[in-house]
Amino acid sequence: MSELAYCPIGGQEGIRVSDEELNLLSDAIGSNALDGVIPLPNMSIEQQKIELAHCKNHDDEVEYWERDNGQHGWCCGKCGTVVQWG
Repeated sequence: MSELAYCPIGGQEGIRVSDEELNLLSDAIGSNALDGVIPLPNMSIEQQKIELAHCKNHDDEVEYWERDNGQHGWCCGKCGTVVQWG
């Protein structure tokens, strides 16, 4: 499960996520993009699917995220939709 932790590339706290977690979520939501939606910490895939369906403004609460390979960006803190890649 993704977690809030120190992200070395960004030099800040953020969501650390693995490729396995990204694969699980992208498969569950039927997305071809591996990093279009970031798995949010402490939220099940089913709950995140509900949040994705109801979230209207992805810019209210943005969270920094970072993959193990250093790719990073910012996502909506409510539903995980990526709003900017680093």
